[in-house]
Amino acid sequence: GKKCYELVGQSDRKCVPCIAVEAIKDHNIHTQEWTDQKTNRTFLITILPILDDIDKTTSFINIARDITNLKKIESDLMNSLNVQSKMISVVSHELRTPLAAIKGGIDLLKITLTKSLDADQKNLLDIILRNIDRLHIYINDVLDYEKLRSGLVKLKLTKNDMNAIL
Repeated sequence: GKKCYELVGQSDRKCVPCIAVEAIKDHNIHTQEWTDQKTNRTFLITILPILDDIDKTTSFINIARDITNLKKIESDLMNSLNVQSKMISVVSHELRTPLAAIKGGIDLLKITLTKSLDADQKNLLDIILRNIDRLHIYINDVLDYEKLRSGLVKLKLTKNDMNAIL
């Protein structure tokens, strides 16, 4: 004779929205998280309506699973991912500065010493510059990935004709 929220968390606060009301309307299984304010415990509530021969809800099967520890682990994981994301961003930005200085120095050497360098030395400078450019691209890719992952940048998806593109 008790309400589900009274049994699960010994609370007098109803779940909003009430999934039992939704289950009565559409005759489907519904699941939602609910936190009992008195105990600060989080539950995963699943409700299954039991129907009679004329599809009228006669009762429910309620399953309540205490997921408080899982929510704590999820929160800790999200915090760790945020710290990792910030670290990757800082490291990437910090790598860009000396990389720009190295590239500038190599470019200057190449311009000022062009006449005094032999073919092998010029080739070596070209290889160094190409690798600096590759590193710069990789760093930008990491930063772009972090922006996408953190939601700072949203992808604009559009339909395309792959045959025309190919």
